[in-house]
Amino acid sequence: KGAWAYIILDGEKIIDKDSGMVNYESNNRAELKAIINAVASLPNNTKATIYSDSKYAIGILSGTWSAKANTDLVAQWMEIRRTKQPQLIFQWIKGHNGNKYNEMCDKMCNDVAGIDLNNEIDLFRETSNQYRYMSNYELLAELEKIRKELADRLK
Repeated sequence: KGAWAYIILDGEKIIDKDSGMVNYESNNRAELKAIINAVASLPNNTKATIYSDSKYAIGILSGTWSAKANTDLVAQWMEIRRTKQPQLIFQWIKGHNGNKYNEMCDKMCNDVAGIDLNNEIDLFRETSNQYRYMSNYELLAELEKIRKELADRLK
Protein backbone atom coordinates (compact mmCIF):
# COMPACT_ATOMS: atom_id res chain seq x y z
CA LYS A 1 0.00 0.00 0.00
CA GLY A 2 1.35 3.39 -0.92
CA ALA A 3 0.43 6.78 -2.30
CA TRP A 4 1.59 9.76 -4.33
CA ALA A 5 0.89 13.45 -3.88
CA TYR A 6 1.80 16.79 -5.37
CA ILE A 7 1.28 20.46 -4.61
CA ILE A 8 1.55 23.17 -7.26
CA LEU A 9 2.55 26.59 -6.00
CA ASP A 10 2.61 30.08 -7.40
CA GLY A 11 5.02 31.63 -4.93
CA GLU A 12 3.60 30.58 -1.56
CA LYS A 13 0.03 30.24 -2.86
CA ILE A 14 -1.25 26.70 -3.44
CA ILE A 15 -3.00 26.66 -6.81
CA ASP A 16 -3.51 22.89 -7.15
CA LYS A 17 -2.91 19.70 -5.23
CA ASP A 18 -3.83 16.07 -5.67
CA SER A 19 -3.00 12.62 -4.37
CA GLY A 20 -3.76 9.02 -5.16
CA MET A 21 -3.28 5.58 -3.75
CA VAL A 22 -1.15 2.82 -5.26
CA ASN A 23 -1.34 -0.84 -4.35
CA TYR A 24 1.30 -3.45 -5.04
CA GLU A 25 3.61 -0.89 -6.59
CA SER A 26 7.03 0.35 -5.58
CA ASN A 27 7.78 3.67 -3.94
CA ASN A 28 9.63 4.59 -7.14
CA ARG A 29 6.42 4.21 -9.16
CA ALA A 30 4.56 6.38 -6.64
CA GLU A 31 7.27 9.08 -6.88
CA LEU A 32 7.11 9.01 -10.68
CA LYS A 33 3.31 9.22 -10.62
CA ALA A 34 3.41 12.29 -8.38
CA ILE A 35 5.52 14.22 -10.88
CA ILE A 36 3.69 12.89 -13.94
CA ASN A 37 0.30 13.87 -12.50
CA ALA A 38 1.57 17.29 -11.43
CA VAL A 39 2.99 18.15 -14.84
CA ALA A 40 -0.10 16.74 -16.60
CA SER A 41 -2.21 19.23 -14.65
CA LEU A 42 -0.13 22.24 -15.74
CA PRO A 43 -1.08 24.45 -18.69
CA ASN A 44 0.92 23.98 -21.89
CA ASN A 45 4.34 25.64 -22.10
CA THR A 46 4.57 26.18 -18.35
CA LYS A 47 7.90 27.03 -16.75
CA ALA A 48 8.18 25.17 -13.44
CA THR A 49 10.59 23.84 -10.89
CA ILE A 50 9.87 20.30 -9.74
CA TYR A 51 10.93 19.67 -6.13
CA SER A 52 11.14 16.02 -5.16
CA ASP A 53 12.76 13.97 -2.43
CA SER A 54 13.23 11.13 -4.94
CA LYS A 55 16.61 11.08 -6.67
CA TYR A 56 15.29 8.15 -8.70
CA ALA A 57 12.30 10.08 -10.09
CA ILE A 58 14.41 13.13 -10.84
CA GLY A 59 17.09 11.05 -12.55
CA ILE A 60 14.61 9.16 -14.72
CA LEU A 61 12.29 12.03 -15.64
CA SER A 62 15.05 14.55 -16.27
CA GLY A 63 16.68 12.09 -18.68
CA THR A 64 19.87 11.92 -16.62
CA TRP A 65 19.29 8.19 -16.00
CA SER A 66 17.83 5.64 -18.37
CA ALA A 67 14.92 3.57 -17.17
CA LYS A 68 15.34 -0.17 -16.86
CA ALA A 69 12.02 -0.47 -15.04
CA ASN A 70 8.79 1.54 -15.00
CA THR A 71 9.04 2.01 -18.75
CA ASP A 72 5.24 2.34 -18.98
CA LEU A 73 5.41 5.44 -16.79
CA VAL A 74 8.39 6.79 -18.72
CA ALA A 75 6.38 6.41 -21.96
CA GLN A 76 3.49 8.28 -20.33
CA TRP A 77 5.95 10.98 -19.23
CA MET A 78 7.37 11.34 -22.72
CA GLU A 79 3.88 11.82 -24.15
CA ILE A 80 3.05 14.49 -21.55
CA ARG A 81 6.35 16.25 -22.28
CA ARG A 82 5.59 16.12 -26.01
CA THR A 83 2.06 17.51 -25.71
CA LYS A 84 2.52 19.97 -22.83
CA GLN A 85 5.99 21.25 -23.81
CA PRO A 86 6.85 22.28 -20.22
CA GLN A 87 10.13 23.97 -19.37
CA LEU A 88 11.21 22.18 -16.22
CA ILE A 89 13.98 22.43 -13.69
CA PHE A 90 14.36 19.50 -11.29
CA GLN A 91 15.50 20.12 -7.72
CA TRP A 92 16.14 17.42 -5.14
CA ILE A 93 15.18 18.12 -1.53
CA LYS A 94 15.80 15.96 1.49
CA GLY A 95 12.62 14.20 2.59
CA HIS A 96 11.30 14.24 6.15
CA ASN A 97 13.51 17.20 6.91
CA GLY A 98 11.00 19.92 7.76
CA ASN A 99 10.26 21.20 4.24
CA LYS A 100 6.72 22.57 4.58
CA TYR A 101 5.40 21.33 1.25
CA ASN A 102 7.21 17.99 1.38
CA GLU A 103 5.62 17.39 4.78
CA MET A 104 2.21 18.40 3.39
CA CYS A 105 2.61 15.90 0.54
CA ASP A 106 3.61 13.24 3.08
CA LYS A 107 0.43 13.94 5.05
CA MET A 108 -1.67 13.86 1.88
CA CYS A 109 -0.21 10.43 1.09
CA ASN A 110 -0.99 9.14 4.57
CA ASP A 111 -4.53 10.53 4.36
CA VAL A 112 -5.31 8.93 1.00
CA ALA A 113 -3.75 5.61 2.04
CA GLY A 114 -5.56 5.66 5.37
CA ILE A 115 -2.42 4.72 7.27
CA ASP A 116 0.86 6.25 8.37
CA LEU A 117 2.98 5.03 5.47
CA ASN A 118 6.23 5.93 7.19
CA ASN A 119 5.24 3.84 10.20
CA GLU A 120 4.35 0.96 7.87
CA ILE A 121 7.82 1.18 6.30
CA ASP A 122 9.42 1.13 9.75
CA LEU A 123 7.33 -1.92 10.74
CA PHE A 124 8.30 -3.64 7.48
CA ARG A 125 11.98 -2.98 8.17
CA GLU A 126 11.64 -4.32 11.71
CA THR A 127 9.94 -7.45 10.41
CA SER A 128 12.53 -7.86 7.66
CA ASN A 129 15.32 -7.60 10.22
CA GLN A 130 13.54 -10.14 12.41
CA TYR A 131 13.50 -12.65 9.53
CA ARG A 132 17.10 -11.96 8.61
CA TYR A 133 18.37 -13.81 11.68
CA MET A 134 16.02 -16.81 11.52
CA SER A 135 17.18 -20.24 10.50
CA ASN A 136 15.59 -21.89 7.47
CA TYR A 137 13.51 -24.06 9.82
CA GLU A 138 12.24 -20.95 11.67
CA LEU A 139 11.46 -19.21 8.37
CA LEU A 140 9.44 -22.21 7.15
CA ALA A 141 7.51 -22.31 10.43
CA GLU A 142 6.77 -18.57 10.11
CA LEU A 143 5.63 -19.04 6.50
CA GLU A 144 3.23 -21.80 7.55
CA LYS A 145 1.86 -19.55 10.29
CA ILE A 146 1.26 -16.74 7.77
CA ARG A 147 -0.39 -19.14 5.29
CA LYS A 148 -2.74 -20.39 8.04
CA GLU A 149 -3.66 -16.81 9.02
CA LEU A 150 -4.43 -15.95 5.39
CA ALA A 151 -6.50 -19.11 4.91
CA ASP A 152 -8.47 -18.30 8.07
CA ARG A 153 -9.14 -14.74 6.82
CA LEU A 154 -10.40 -16.03 3.47
CA LYS A 155 -12.92 -18.40 5.06
